[in-house]
Amino acid sequence: MSEVTMRKHMSYFLACLLCVFSLYGKGLNDYRAEGAVGELKNGYIEAIKPDPSDELKAFIEKVNKLRKQKYQSLAKKNKVSQDSVEAMMGKKLFGKLKSGFYYKTDDAWKKKE
Repeated sequence: MSEVTMRKHMSYFLACLLCVFSLYGKGLNDYRAEGAVGELKNGYIEAIKPDPSDELKAFIEKVNKLRKQKYQSLAKKNKVSQDSVEAMMGKKLFGKLKSGFYYKTDDAWKKKE
């Protein structure tokens, strides 16, 4: 599978993920807009502030678990390392973030302009 096809699959997966979580209360973009979570360069999310609520911790765990499963599947299907899929998705997610959403490079959170 080409990188273009893999990116299309990931875009579809992320769109589905956003829809699923928005059906069950707050969604990823809600938490992003609140400044509660941000994207990491490895394709996962993390709480921005220390000591997040139990609700937020559970949400982050669900999102990251689903992402990990998808990354593993894509890596296996494309015969590439999971690390390479995670890095590619981290870059893609950084690029797609709306203005005002957070991402983490190295050790610092940054707000997308």
